Amino acid sequence: MIPRWRAFAGFIAVATAFGTVALLNTGGYRYGASDQAFYVPATLRHIDPSLFPRDRDLLDVEGRLMIFDELLGAIARVVPLTVPQVFFAAYLGMLAALAAATWLFGRTMYASPWTAAALVFAATMRHRIAKTGVNTLEANFHPRVLAFAVGVGALTACLRRRPVVALLLSASAAALHPTTGLWFSCVVAIAVFVNEPRARAPLAVLSGAAAIAAVWLVAAGPLAGRWTVMGSEWLEAVAQKDYLFPTDWSLATWATNLIYPVAIAVLFVLRRRWGRALPTEAGLAAGLAAIFLLFVASLPLTHARIALAVQLQIPRTLWLLDFYATALLIWLVVEGRWKERAATPARPIAARRWAVVLVALLALSRGAFATFVEREGQPLLTTDVPDDDWGRTMRWLQTTPVQTHVLADPGHLWRYGTSVRMAARRDVYLEDVKDSALAMYSPAMAARVVTRLRQLNDYPSITPARARDLARAEGLDYMVTEAAIDLPLVFRSGRLRVYELRY
Repeated sequence: MIPRWRAFAGFIAVATAFGTVALLNTGGYRYGASDQAFYVPATLRHIDPSLFPRDRDLLDVEGRLMIFDELLGAIARVVPLTVPQVFFAAYLGMLAALAAATWLFGRTMYASPWTAAALVFAATMRHRIAKTGVNTLEANFHPRVLAFAVGVGALTACLRRRPVVALLLSASAAALHPTTGLWFSCVVAIAVFVNEPRARAPLAVLSGAAAIAAVWLVAAGPLAGRWTVMGSEWLEAVAQKDYLFPTDWSLATWATNLIYPVAIAVLFVLRRRWGRALPTEAGLAAGLAAIFLLFVASLPLTHARIALAVQLQIPRTLWLLDFYATALLIWLVVEGRWKERAATPARPIAARRWAVVLVALLALSRGAFATFVEREGQPLLTTDVPDDDWGRTMRWLQTTPVQTHVLADPGHLWRYGTSVRMAARRDVYLEDVKDSALAMYSPAMAARVVTRLRQLNDYPSITPARARDLARAEGLDYMVTEAAIDLPLVFRSGRLRVYELRY
């Protein structure tokens, strides 16, 4: 038996290697980028309830379905850390959880720890699941990735015949990120049903209770009113999110995503034929097959633009298939060709080590390219809002009253790297990247987004008269722009100007 200190030291080594290579493959850590345009303000609201008086309804359409923002907000209130530091700590915890879950899954599934190490390195190679809007890794803390790590832990518990642990972990994943946890829960429930005959009766009871709860959620609960067809204005609000509608995918996208079930079917059969499959892998394969069939069955609903089917983002079930397909491929590369040999001769073990080295070098090479070529000149760690023109402008806006309403370029998130809500902690009239994503959950918010997009479609050339008219109609206080216009200038940093709109 391995001493505890050695096991702990081994985990630290695995987590450190995983975190370092994963950091490179995401191009570095970037606080506030991408989806943190929502997650940081959602957390800030639970630290200071006075924030975002105008944007509260927009944030609530997704925030009320999750608990992570309450958890991080509660943590931030009691620890001697700033909000950016809390999110960075959460990011490190997310990477550690994913490293641990991947390692344990590999140690359960494979004959050699070298193969598990190869899977850990393979998991660092960030990639997008085609046309699903999901990346296997993110450049900052994302509850979806943490939920995925917990879900992989649930799959490991299934393989180890620990059904109660598996069900509890999948439920925890759902609490962190509802849709990600939902798909893991489906896989785990089917795996337990297949693998554990004695658990079928209590599982049937739990499934019945879950079905009743689901009916209530859709009929009278938080999801009420979502079994409806999305109207033209609603669809216009989410027009940029083409990953929501798989029946509109190209043939190339379909060919790419259909590789997953085909690869799993072929490699799983091969693994069983060679006598390498665990007895419990049948349940895991059955669960993954079931969620793939669920995805296929949902296509008519998403094609008909049924709101709930679109909001569930069912194509993201392919992420789970991607993980298992990768695990099977790693097994084939590192262990599969030694099927006719004993497990311990020196030659096969040495070859496995070389295979691991090759996977690690591939991950490192890809990470070096992502960090030092694709993001040349960018810092590896951006743990706060950068001290550039945009960052200084946002810090000035933080000194304004909490009810301040800001007018900015609708594309300011992708243009400058962070959003007004996140960086300045103030309401913003429109941030089109995240606002359109949140509009998916509410027709009222969709109407708001579409109206504002139409109003600001020519923002760089907006005239002082139009800006003043909009300010009077919408209660706007300041305008952030690169343009020099005839309005009272109250702050400037480099090319960015802040004009007062209050009269």
